[in-house]
Amino acid sequence: MNYDLQLRKGGKLFTSEWNIQEKNYMEREILQEDLLSHLYDSICFGKNITLRDIFLFMSRNVSAFSAVVACPFLEDLIEEALAEPKIDEERDIAILKLSRVLTVEDGKLNSYFEFYGVGKKECYALEFTPINELALYIIVLDEEIVIEDVDDNKIYLKAKKTYTLADILIGIIDELAFMGPPDVREFAFEELKKRCEEITPDDKVENYRTFTAEDFNRKIKEEKEKNKVPCRICGEDSRSQYFEKPENMCKKCFKNIREN
Repeated sequence: MNYDLQLRKGGKLFTSEWNIQEKNYMEREILQEDLLSHLYDSICFGKNITLRDIFLFMSRNVSAFSAVVACPFLEDLIEEALAEPKIDEERDIAILKLSRVLTVEDGKLNSYFEFYGVGKKECYALEFTPINELALYIIVLDEEIVIEDVDDNKIYLKAKKTYTLADILIGIIDELAFMGPPDVREFAFEELKKRCEEITPDDKVENYRTFTAEDFNRKIKEEKEKNKVPCRICGEDSRSQYFEKPENMCKKCFKNIREN
């Protein structure tokens, strides 16, 4: 596949452009003042790009990239990422992988990124992990995409899709900033350990960091089910983030009424 950009060791970004004098494509490093003009160009990685290289790149223009990834505490994450590297001894992580997930639900295409650690036997969530413990792991970009209907498990499409520079930065920071800045994340992690010990006092969870965003979303769904407000038509939970909908009607029934 052809790419517009390549990220190399040390967080350096290169492009390849046609040179009229040389009558050939020539590589050049992109200067700091031009970084933002390449946010939506396709990108590949040079050899053995690590998470540390990604944060070295973002450190070149922290204020601008804070806006790109919508993270007001990006500077704190960069500081942690560039601190003395440590190895996470609790897990057998071999690489870090960025994937794109595409699903169809109620006729709507949903898209989001997953950034996780890959070991010999399992995958690991990263939202509770200090970034300097991950800094030296190599990152792999998974360009395979599958569009699947979550309601009937029907697969519509299998293909390959490149990442843009913005995709990579957003996909990585969304995961690593999920629990907030480092100090808030550590507080949440300690609280999680306490709750796990209370739930399973005789069989403590061996690795608390295996908790993922999916676990939290499942807990939220359980709470929603426990306190649901029945729809006056079908009885399903009427609570949803849907504008101009009556409080005692679910999204599906409201949409059917509007369409009729």
